[in-house]
Amino acid sequence: MRSLRDSELHLPDAYKIGIDPLIARYKERAEPDAHTLLVSGVGEDLPIRAASADLVFCMNVIDHVMSAQKVMLEFTASSKNGSPSS
Repeated sequence: MRSLRDSELHLPDAYKIGIDPLIARYKERAEPDAHTLLVSGVGEDLPIRAASADLVFCMNVIDHVMSAQKVMLEFTASSKNGSPSS
């Protein structure tokens, strides 16, 4: 099983939240480190407080959501600086 390491993410002291609607179904998944939380959720309704994220990052997501526009609005709402990060 692959491990999520801070050195791979270049955010050694950051707290990270991985969100996936199917996270509970994955038998094999990366093992989070002490600063990483994996939770079930969707991009259109992120399970985090507004204006609480220093960085919002997604990978292989936009083409799998019901509304890319709503996901981008959630990124904006979640970001401390009010703009989507990536």
